[in-house]
Amino acid sequence: MVIVLILIILLIGFMIFYPNAPTKSTLKVSKTSSYQTKISVPNPETSNPKDVATFIANISSDTAKQVYDQLKEKGFQIPFDIEEMFKDAIDGKLFYFGNLYWRLNIKAYQYKTEHLSDYAYTFSFDLKGIQIPIRRKHLEECVFYERVILKPEPSNKYDNNAIKVMTENKLLGYVGRNETQEVKPLLTDYKAFIADISTIDAYIAATIIIYSNIKL
Repeated sequence: MVIVLILIILLIGFMIFYPNAPTKSTLKVSKTSSYQTKISVPNPETSNPKDVATFIANISSDTAKQVYDQLKEKGFQIPFDIEEMFKDAIDGKLFYFGNLYWRLNIKAYQYKTEHLSDYAYTFSFDLKGIQIPIRRKHLEECVFYERVILKPEPSNKYDNNAIKVMTENKLLGYVGRNETQEVKPLLTDYKAFIADISTIDAYIAATIIIYSNIKL
């Protein structure tokens, strides 16, 4: 009985001192001077930073200030990139520096949540076929270290060895023709991400990095 009471006390203590474990928090914000509402806010400590950035992009500057102030008041540790986005949203210049998502690098988050230290090897290649407008648009919705999927496309009329690169349901481009034979063996054990995105005028370039335990 004494052991049970001790466990209950420890559990209550954990809930009091570690309130930030959930991926979302509910905060009260004022819509007008006489009306308050509750909104669900992604936890900046545990949520995918892209989800937090999307949340910030879809709220008003006044709401951003209230949410930011309450998160700081509650002791949340806000990552630097996300904190800068909050400040820009509050100042009304969130999109002043161009694409919102290309400001965000989530490598540290992915390295932890995807257990990338478990992989012994990496292989990088330049993403091909991304100058097509719809693919460029899809790429503009990605952050640095966005997870991607590599899928063989034997029905491709130009190359039956083609490997397409996708987010969950959107085509970004292809593995280069000269690299498909190197990439193909990795597809049985891999995780892949957008390592880099760059632009020169209207030209866009992107690099994919593959983590794998298969040595080429």
